[in-house]
Formats: sequence, C-alpha cells, structure tokens
Amino acid sequence: MGLKLNGATSGSIEIDVPAVAGTDTAITIPATTGGEFIVSDSSGNIDLGPLDINGGASDDSVNIDGNGRLLVGTTSSANVGSTVGAVQQIRYTTGVGLSVTRDGAASNIVLARTAAAPASIVSNGDLIGDIRWAGADNTDIETQAASIGCYVDGTPGSTDMPGRLVFSTTADSASSPTERVRITNAGWFKAAGNSTIHSATGAYHEFIGDSNGGMMFIRHRNSGSSSNGVHIYFDSNFNNSTQYFLRAETSGGDKFRVRTNGGIANFQSNDANLCDEREKKNIETLDSTWGCLKNWELKKFHYNEDADTDDKRYGVIAQQVAEHCPEVITDWVKQEAKDAELDEDGNVVTPAQEEIVRMGVKEQQMMWMAIKALQEAQTRIETLEAANASQAATIATLDARLTALEGGAE
Repeated sequence: MGLKLNGATSGSIEIDVPAVAGTDTAITIPATTGGEFIVSDSSGNIDLGPLDINGGASDDSVNIDGNGRLLVGTTSSANVGSTVGAVQQIRYTTGVGLSVTRDGAASNIVLARTAAAPASIVSNGDLIGDIRWAGADNTDIETQAASIGCYVDGTPGSTDMPGRLVFSTTADSASSPTERVRITNAGWFKAAGNSTIHSATGAYHEFIGDSNGGMMFIRHRNSGSSSNGVHIYFDSNFNNSTQYFLRAETSGGDKFRVRTNGGIANFQSNDANLCDEREKKNIETLDSTWGCLKNWELKKFHYNEDADTDDKRYGVIAQQVAEHCPEVITDWVKQEAKDAELDEDGNVVTPAQEEIVRMGVKEQQMMWMAIKALQEAQTRIETLEAANASQAATIATLDARLTALEGGAE
C-alpha cells in the first residue's frame, strides 16, 4: 500500500510507506482530544529519520539523516567552520539562505547556553553563542574567516547575565580568528587591532595599534561649508589644569595635553611652524609696529569662569587693542547656534540656542609685531648710541681745548 488515511473524529491517520522489500512500514498519527497530533512509532518513540521530503523543485529538498541532522538542499552532512551541527545544513545557489519574519512584532533568533541541563548557571568568560563565517579553501569549508561571539562578562546570578560581544577576524596566513573588537557589559568599546586589549575592565574606550605602526585615522569627506572635525564635549563646565580634552603620552610620561581651562601643556621648544620660503607668496616687509604696540595696555585679570583665588592672567583687552590695531582682532565663537530639538510629537526637548560671539586676538601675530617693534627699538638705541658716542667725542675735544686755553691763561 502506498498511502492510507484512516480517519474519524476519534480515530487516527495511518500512513503506510512501502519498504524496499515490499513490507509496509506504518507511521500512525493518532488524534488527541486537544486536536494535536503526535508522531510516534509502535513503541511510542518520536522518530523521523531517515526522512526525505521532495519539495518539487529538486530532489531531496529537505532531509533528516540517520544521525538526526536536518539537511536542506543537500543529502550529505559537511563540516562548516570546523563544526558538525545537530541541525545542518542549508545549501542553495540563488536567493536568500534564511529568512525569519514575524507578523506584527520584531523577529528573534536566540542563542542560549546552560552549564548543564536543564538550567545550570553559566560562568564568567563562558561563550554563550557565536556566529561564524567560513569559506571554501579548495579542500573543505572548515576554516573560519571571522566570527561574532557573545560571552558572559562578569559573575551571573538570578536575572543577572552580564555579557560582552567579541568581533574576531582571521589574519592573512592564519587559520583561526583573533579577537579584534570588544564591547563590554558596560558599553565600553575596545579595539585591539593586531595587539591585545589594554584593559578589558577599564571604564573607557580604547583603540590599540600594533608594533608595525598602526594608528587611528579619521577622515571627514564632507566638503560643505559646515564641515567640522572631532568634537569633544563635556556635560560639566570643567575649567582647570588637571582635567583634559586630549592627552598624549609615552612610556616616559606626558608629552602634550589640552586642558579643560583651554591651556596647552607640552615640552618647551618642540613646536614647529611651517616657515619655508617655498611655501609662501606675496612676501612683504612688515610695516612699523611701533605706534601700534605703544598703545597696548597690558592687564592682569581673571576670566569669568576662574575662581577669585586663581592666579591672575596677563594679557590685553580686545576692545582696547581694536582701537589701534584692528588687524589682530578676530571673532571668537563662544557658543554655536543650534535649532531646537523636538520629539516625535513636536514637543521641544532641547530649546534653540543662539550664537554667542566674543572678540579674540591673534596672539601669534602680536608676538611678531612685538619682535618687529623690538627690532625698531634696537635700531633707535643703536642710533642714539652712535649719536652719544659722537657727542662724547665732541665733548672730549672741547674739554681738551678748554683745558689748553685755561693753561695758556695762567
């Protein structure tokens, strides 16, 4: 018999599959009171393998082999990424390999692990699950190219499961992936390059190069008028010399800092400004700055953000300098204009912010002006010294003649 359906409301459906030897092998699906069907053999065991289902497009569309492994699009199990799975494998030549759709809500794929059945607790550092990529190397498809794994990242407990994500890639001439990027349970981003992570538990983001000179490269390709580079923003208005926006150090200590008070701290005499004549044009001799500099009023002061107990700073007042030397005055944007931020309903989340512009001075230009004035002063001093020397010689001559006259009179 090829196929027999015996069915009544309280009966059963019986499918007879003819065996090769001609003896029927029956699979009985009895009806239950709840309307469900149980697949079992005569001993009550669930057994679906070996089983072939021909979907019509090609032979062996779905297979369950003698080891209970599900095969889709193939009849033979293969090692993929050095793994033989319980459910494997999907093999195809066109279209999408796997699609999961849930109507009315988000779809989910869950990878879970226990230390032992049914729910023994896992430990810190345990791999919960990973996704692996492997490519055929002309021999097999066992060698991994990359993986993303989820690990326990701390001590777990009841309703407490700290985790981290680890992104790994296989280097050229290597046969297994190496960790490159980690996102810790606290959200810290750790990029290791070809080296190792500096601090897996450090409360900061880190980017580690390698001994071959690896570096972090940032390129901003927007050529528009509003293009900007790296923006470092603190929610608190720090204004001191101990906290910083940028820090550069070697194993020998600090080399450079940009402090929250706006100051720059670095080793003296190491700054280098481009000054080659081949990189300049429209070169002219600087006009006299004598009349400009003598009108600068040097002051001692505090900024509004400074404490009254801080050391006073030395400098000028831009409004006073502008009266005599407007060429060294520039705009200093204290606060950029920003549009109001709205939520989805149009409510203001963050109010609009107006632009605040203050006056600044070009201190490096002023330094060169001061040097020019110093040169002028030196020329004047040398002229006066020459005049004094000439006058001294004249006086000496006159004094000698007077002495001679006085001697003759006696």
